[in-house]
Amino acid sequence: MHYFCITMSKLKRTISIPPNDPLERLIFERDLYIVDVVVRKELNMMVIFLNTHKLLNLKISDYPRLKNATQKQLDKWKLVAGGIGIHWEELDEDLSLKGFINSIKSKGERGKLVKLTNKKDMVVVE
Repeated sequence: MHYFCITMSKLKRTISIPPNDPLERLIFERDLYIVDVVVRKELNMMVIFLNTHKLLNLKISDYPRLKNATQKQLDKWKLVAGGIGIHWEELDEDLSLKGFINSIKSKGERGKLVKLTNKKDMVVVE
């Protein structure tokens, strides 16, 4: 299998991506990455903030380790791999931007990808 490399000067890294993976190619060519995460156990919600001012809204119940965690544990996340993944050390859980997008796509859920139009308003992207 042939791979091509993309060097991202902003993040100072080189990543090999299989050319047959259009989602990974899209993430890296458009320089998509996670900038913040908000997890609210009582609402069964995890919101992923992207650098493009878009949000991914996910249910924590879709992720068994997150579902069984306390709010305190959920709050102890860190971004990894230049923002294309999230790691919860205490929970031994790693989740990726690609996985989040695939999850939303595979469920055919509309209204889960949100675009911020300004700091007060959000508009659903369908």
